[in-house]
Formats: sequence, structure tokens, C-alpha cells
Amino acid sequence: MTATVVVITRDQDLTADLVILELAERDVRVARLDLADVPERVVQDARLAGGSWSGAWTNGYWTVALEEVTSVWWRKPAAHQPHPALDATERRWAAAEAEAGFGGVLAALPGVRWVNDPLRNKAADHKPAQLAVAARCGVAVPETLLTNDPQRAREFCHSHPEGVISKPLRGGPGRLTGERVALWADTVTAEDITPGVARTIHQFQARVPCAYPVRMTVVGRRLFAARVRTPPGAPIDWRAAHDALSYSPVDVPPDVADGVHRMMDHFGLVYAAPDWIVTPDGRLDVHRGPESQRPVGLAARDVSHRRRTGGRTRPGAPMIRIPTASQDARRCLVEDLTERGFLHDSAWREAFCAVPREAFLRRFAIPSPDGNHRTWDLDECDARDARDEALAAVYQDAPLLTQTGANGTATSSSTAPSLMGLMLEALEVRDGMRVLEVGTGTGYNAALLCHRLGSELVTTVDLDPRLVAAARKSLEQVGHQPVVVCGDGLEGCPGRAPYDRLIATCGVARVPTAWLRQVRPRGVILASVGFGLARLTVRPDGTASGPFIDYASFMPARRAPDELQPTPRETLALAGGGGHREVTPFACWDDLEERMPVFLRSLMLPDVHQVTLVAGKRTEYVLADHASGSWARAQRREPGTVSVVQHGPRRLWDELHVTLQTWIDHSRPPLTSCGLHVDTEGRHELWLTAPDGARLPMEQRRPLNGS
Repeated sequence: MTATVVVITRDQDLTADLVILELAERDVRVARLDLADVPERVVQDARLAGGSWSGAWTNGYWTVALEEVTSVWWRKPAAHQPHPALDATERRWAAAEAEAGFGGVLAALPGVRWVNDPLRNKAADHKPAQLAVAARCGVAVPETLLTNDPQRAREFCHSHPEGVISKPLRGGPGRLTGERVALWADTVTAEDITPGVARTIHQFQARVPCAYPVRMTVVGRRLFAARVRTPPGAPIDWRAAHDALSYSPVDVPPDVADGVHRMMDHFGLVYAAPDWIVTPDGRLDVHRGPESQRPVGLAARDVSHRRRTGGRTRPGAPMIRIPTASQDARRCLVEDLTERGFLHDSAWREAFCAVPREAFLRRFAIPSPDGNHRTWDLDECDARDARDEALAAVYQDAPLLTQTGANGTATSSSTAPSLMGLMLEALEVRDGMRVLEVGTGTGYNAALLCHRLGSELVTTVDLDPRLVAAARKSLEQVGHQPVVVCGDGLEGCPGRAPYDRLIATCGVARVPTAWLRQVRPRGVILASVGFGLARLTVRPDGTASGPFIDYASFMPARRAPDELQPTPRETLALAGGGGHREVTPFACWDDLEERMPVFLRSLMLPDVHQVTLVAGKRTEYVLADHASGSWARAQRREPGTVSVVQHGPRRLWDELHVTLQTWIDHSRPPLTSCGLHVDTEGRHELWLTAPDGARLPMEQRRPLNGS
């Protein structure tokens, strides 16, 4: 039996990702499970015999025998998502049945270690119980009143001249007219108490002088505490200034540690994150009890309907609005891209913060290496948890598939935001510049350009009328109206030329001469040529030259909307016959999967498709040119030699060998040492080390033996 840790969390959870990686480093078997996949994508087969459940869960990626589950991390469970074809009543019933059937079996597994048991989480989630237990365990707790009597609340304020704090008891529904709102702890006076307090229970606490707050994390018998450093002028509830906080470790006094452990034992928790304040005399007072995984600070407006005045939230008033989930997701994305070095320019950071990506991605799929893509439809996400998960998927730094062809190959996608940021900054646009975008796709990139430059300076072109219509509508909905053209982007858009910048968000084998003619001298063309991102400057003589700045892979440009790329199955079918077999020297077999050799193959043999077959320790490379019917299959024979079968008018393996050997002969230069020169007739040359160094014509390469 293989002991297995089951992690119950949502699809997007960076903390869980890091823990799972650490467990994997320790050779611990982990099964990550999203409750949103139950029951549609997770199959349960559980049978009761002899007082215990046996069987398995499986989701197509893994199978977990119930008998093998030894630990469960109940991290951030999502809501169960039944089939969208069910009506609302059926969906509620199916979700309840899934919760009872799956959760019931999980709870019945014997000897499982929980972090935390959800039933114990629920018991510990009540603030009145937390405060009472804390006080009995010797933890300092401020005097507290829970009431819906306005007069009692006023009397409590009068009896505490040092001040009173009003705090929410729970997070609440979290939305007001589609937006998230926040209810932060704040000071109140007797004059702030309104009759609206009678509409629900409110919490009031005597204000305790605070030297600084402390965030504590409890794991088993270990305590990790950090002093929270707040900026000048920060609000009383430091969580409201989250982005401006800094932290430093602090020690926990033994008496406080003992009280915390007693609280944890009382509730049966092994993980908690209580907040504290340290008074000027060094005493720790509990500020927030040992809530397990539930986030705090987000709440719906208070139900008593009084207005917010005087810069403070009065009990009975609509609460302060915080950014919507979309705005928050955009901010987090920008912070991530900035920290990782993909965004530096404040104008582009502002654009990414302002433009909602989900407006251009109503239905999309997340690519999966095994082809089992997960599809999202924002218009069918009825439950809040489902919407939040879909939004998290929208703002992950990954390409998202938005359209496939009749044979299942992708024909459109939304580029990963990090690559978009890299490309937009590499354009080096200035105010007043005119930009042509080739490959409208969803319209998201065009919207970013419009926000930066203004709609009147942006032209975008795409071949697919369905994409163009959808992008134009989405752009209008977010307030942008660039010129959106349905046409062959490889021909540019001469009616709007000349342009200062041209950016291609589709892949090309060669840079069209039409682009050179439509870009001003000293203008820039930024395009993915093969699997490399080339930044070319147009010269006064009409030629263009420039370096490759990074690796990139885009959907290839099409000459017709129904044009499709060959599938791997079709490539293997073409290469399935007999041909000329030989054993030949080949010294760079181990380099074939490296990024630079893959780039060189895509650049020098752009019409050749590759499929890699792996069976145990044996690897076979298949190359095919569908236009000429040429193909090659190669396997390593022994170190330094390969067994090759080739067929057709082109000897594809020999052409690849020449390309890679030339790269090796030039001391294996990296991508950023290479560049591209294009003349006015469309002839392309690759330089491997410097613009004035050796140039390789980008034509079909002759084999080493000259035949």
C-alpha cells in the first residue's frame, strides 16, 4: 500500500502548489483534488464491507485507493459543480448529494490525519466560542459586547472612555451589486450607533492600546509569529493596508504559547492563524481567534442601511467597497509580472490594471499536455465559487485556448500575459505612434494598445471573420474602438499605412515584404519567426534587421479561415511507410530537445513538423513535410550514431543535421546572440553571433554529403 496525502483545494492555489512540490521532494505521494470536479470529472467507486469503505477515486490523471489515504489537507475547498445541463434545482440537489456522498466517505476513512477536520473547522469558526475559550485558556481578551440593542451599544461606548472597536463576526456574502465590499474593524462612539444596529447582531470590544500587531501561524505544536509593520497613517485594521505592510519574526512568550496550545486542543485543530496585538507594556491580546483556512475581512454591506460619514464606517452603514474580484486579480497579475521582470513601464502596468481580460475570454480552455483541456464558460458560472475559479483561470500567466479547428488543432488563443508584457515593452512605443497588430484574436492585446496609445492610433487585422466580429464587440464593450479589419494579416493593412510599429501575435515562417513596405524607416517589426521573437528595425533602404530577444511560440498565421495544421496522428500516418534506411553519425542527439535546437529547426525547416515518440528508454524522432510528402524517422543506435529512415524528395534528417552542425561549429551561440536580416525581395539570412558576422541563408539546406 502506498500512503497518500490528499490535498483538497481549488484549481488555482499557489500555497498548495509550493507545499505539494515540497512533499514531492520528500517522495510523498500526493493527490490534489478540486471539489469543483466532483462529480463531473472525478469518479468515486466506494463500497462498504465489514464496517469500512474500500474502492477508489479517479480523475483521469491519478487513481487513489481509499485504503491508501493517510492524510487530508482541507485547504481551500471549492463548491461542487454538477453538470451545467441540469436546471438550478437539479444542480443544488446534485451538489448536495455529491457533498454527502464524497464528503461522507472521506470523513469515514479510519486513521486519517486531518489538517484540519472540516467539522472541527466549523466548530472553531464561531467568534463568541473563540473568545470564551481564549479567556478560559488564560489569553488576554478585551471586554466584548454582542448585541442588536442600540441602547446597550451606546451604554457600552460610554463605559469605555478609552474607545470602542466595532468588528464583524463573519466574512458575510461578500458582494454588493456585483462588487466585493469590505467591513474592516474601526473605532465607534456612542454617537455613531444608529437604530440600524437592531437589524443584526453586532460585535463591540473595548479598545486596547496597540504598540504593533502580530500575525501568528500555528502548525501542530509549533508557533511562527511575525510582527506586522504598518505605514504611517495606516487604518486601525491593518489588513486594510495589506500592500504596504512588512513583517519581521518575533518570539512568542511561554504563557501565550501555552494558552494557544490549550485553545488548539480544545477545538481539535492542528493548523490556525490567529492575529494578536502587543500593548505598549508588552502584553499580547487576542485580536482574531484561531480561524483555520477561512479568509477574513471581506463582507457584504451591513444590513442596517445607514450612510458612511466622517471617514469611518458607522454601525448600520453600507461598508467600504474594495476592488471587484476582477480588479483585484488584475492588480495581482501586474504585481506578479512586475516582480518577475516582464513589466517595467508604468504605462503598461496601468494598461494591464485597467483592461479586464475576462471581457475577451468568455469561453476558453486551459491547455493540458495530455490533450484533456479543462474548459471554462464565464457565462455559465452561476455559483460565486465557480465565478471566482473561472476568474482565477483567466488571470493566470498562461496561454488560453479560445478556438479549435475541425481536426481538433488550436486555431486561436490568448497569449500568456508575461509574453504580452515582454512584447509590448519591446515595442518601445511613444505617444502619437501608429501601430498595426497582425492577429487580432480575442482583442485583448489590441485593448491594451488602445489604452496606451488611444484607439485612433491602433489598427488590428485578422483573417477569421468570427474572431474579428467577437473582438470588435468586446473592444466596444470596454470602451475602445480601434480600426478592426477582417483580412489577410500577412498582407498587412496598406490602407492605414505607414506605421511606426508592427506587432504580430501569430507565428510566421518568414517576414512578409508587405510588412517592410508599410513600416516607416527606423520603425520596428516585432514578430515570432519560428520559435524565436525577432525585433527588426526597418532601414531607410527598405531592408530590416535585428536580434532575436526571446523564445516564443504562437499559433501560425493562416491564409484561409479553414486552414488547419496537421495533427500528430496525420504526421505519423505520413511517415508510416518504407524508405531509405541507413546508420549515420550524429553527435547532437542529446541536444534535440533543448530550446535552441528546437528553435533552429523551426526557423530553418519551417514547413517540417516534428513528433517525438517515447517508449520506455527508447526515443524516436519523426519529421514530415506534408507538402512534398517527405519524411524521416530516427532512433539512436549507439552514442554518436543514429538509425535513420528517410523518404521523399527531401532528406529531412540530413537538412536538420546540417543546421545543428553549423550551430555547433559556431560554438553553440544562445538565441540572444542570433538575429535576422530581411531584404526587400524577402530573402532571409540568420546571423549566429553578430550582425556583421557570418550569415546563413534561410533556404533548404543541402545534406553534408552533397547529394
